[in-house]
Amino acid sequence: MGQLLVYEKKNKNEVVYQYRFEVMGVDGHRKSVTKSGFRTRREARKAGQQAYAAYETRGVLAAPSDISMGDLLYEWIDADVAKRCKETTVAGYKKKIRLYLMPLLGNKNAAKLTKKDIQDFLYYLFDQGYSPNTISSVKGILTKCFKYAVDNQIVLSSPANGIPSIGQNGKPPTIETRSKEHIFLTEDNMRAIFERFPEGDDYHLPIQLGYRCGLRIAEAFALTWEDIDLKNKTLSVNRQIQWHKDETRSEADKKKKNGTSEAGKGYWYFSAPKYNSYRTIDLDDDLVALLQRTRDHYLKAKKYYGDKFFEYYSTFPMYYGKGGKPPRNPQHDSPITVRKTANPVHFIFVRDNGLYNNFRNMQYVNKVIHEKIGIEGYDFHSLRHTHATMLEESGAPLIYIQRRLGHKKPQVTQSIYLNHLTENSRNKGISALNDMYKTDIKNGSEE
Repeated sequence: MGQLLVYEKKNKNEVVYQYRFEVMGVDGHRKSVTKSGFRTRREARKAGQQAYAAYETRGVLAAPSDISMGDLLYEWIDADVAKRCKETTVAGYKKKIRLYLMPLLGNKNAAKLTKKDIQDFLYYLFDQGYSPNTISSVKGILTKCFKYAVDNQIVLSSPANGIPSIGQNGKPPTIETRSKEHIFLTEDNMRAIFERFPEGDDYHLPIQLGYRCGLRIAEAFALTWEDIDLKNKTLSVNRQIQWHKDETRSEADKKKKNGTSEAGKGYWYFSAPKYNSYRTIDLDDDLVALLQRTRDHYLKAKKYYGDKFFEYYSTFPMYYGKGGKPPRNPQHDSPITVRKTANPVHFIFVRDNGLYNNFRNMQYVNKVIHEKIGIEGYDFHSLRHTHATMLEESGAPLIYIQRRLGHKKPQVTQSIYLNHLTENSRNKGISALNDMYKTDIKNGSEE
């Protein structure tokens, strides 16, 4: 190739770097290829080398694309992510694209974005108070999207590579971090909740499982009786349950039918637990007794209703965690149906007639706890936080709590779930504080 040149260039009163090299155009004439906006000479040289390597691979130089960043993101979703990722992952990416990327980057020319543009954007999110986890997730989306763009010759190089982590250390954000603070539920809180939702109520057992097991809501509502081992007092988390929304229905049709998205072609489906966190956890004696009573009631109701008892089936075979290994990176999710298959589903959370009691109904529970009991900030995840904190205060090792909650790293458990200053923790702290100064020191000497 012609000589690769890297030189300084002033851009809005700041110095950036630009690369340039010559290639043979399709018309037989030499053409200069340039790109500017790099923070350092080294970055510009590396990008120039990558650009020329791409030219050599194709044999001709593709002109920079005019595709907008928004169009590129959604092309990546449709052409790549949707073909290899779970539906929940796709939905999560789309939500972050809509909330964070489209407002500021959506109309930008993807091929003209520089590393500085990306870094400035991420710093903007940081200064607006978004959490480091959110910023890291958005950065990951950009990195993967630009890799797709480079691989498919849409852009010559990725401006998202090599950007350091933002918001982990250093200066605080301009606006306080926008992370929802989950509350710790006191003994009085839980007593009031169970007085309102006593045993026999449809919502009593889901709340108990959140409180006594620390399950995520989608894990709890995916439980079947085969996941419970009453003899050995264990529960296996083998899946989660999600709702596939019918995107084809109009708002008018939803209103005409029943006002919800659960009609039409929507359906519930099983997928792997979040982060593939398959695990088996211990059950306390009181919960085992409650589950046994619930199981007995379930069997009696099933016998009473006979062929009118609702039965559910999984499209694909179920995994119960008893021998063998859990599926790794499952190629499909498993829709739940009332049409008979070889894979019966015996849900734990059902009404007397067997009708599945799904987690959307917990919105009613949240409303009652907020408005009638007066516990602001409560949601099902509060039970998970409370469970973890109670285990820590009772002396359970961190590794036990981490694996029970299904976290990949103990740091997540420690920093997010075990940071509640409870009354018990405060009393222990005061006791320790007083113990520090029990030695009576008078006139500069100990007595």
